[in-house]
Amino acid sequence: MSTCTPEKSDTSEAVEPCRRARRRNLYDLVAATAAALLFTVALAVGRSVEQRDGTLRLRWPPLYAYWLPHVGPGTPAALAFAVLTVAYGPGLARRLPWRGLVMAGWGGAMAWSWSLALVDGWQR
Repeated sequence: MSTCTPEKSDTSEAVEPCRRARRRNLYDLVAATAAALLFTVALAVGRSVEQRDGTLRLRWPPLYAYWLPHVGPGTPAALAFAVLTVAYGPGLARRLPWRGLVMAGWGGAMAWSWSLALVDGWQR
């Protein structure tokens, strides 16, 4: 039996953790939707200001960036690290103590940053 599929004979105490879990999932969904909506509004406003006035000098507002996808020597490392993080990161985060989690987070952030920086190679 799953933890959030109570049987008819279960008491209300068994149902309450399921309700709390669903409520947390709903709150996460609302937060993610709000963030996406805020980004979309900022994109629309930035695009309209740039088209009207030409003062932003950005191609992708609100990001201070240019869209230039490319591959390089660091691409395989970045892809491998992304796949490993998605596959093993949540389980590792549940098992590690707090200090270990902080160090693993720092190490992961450094490895991800280096692999992305190496997409352009050592010369850039």
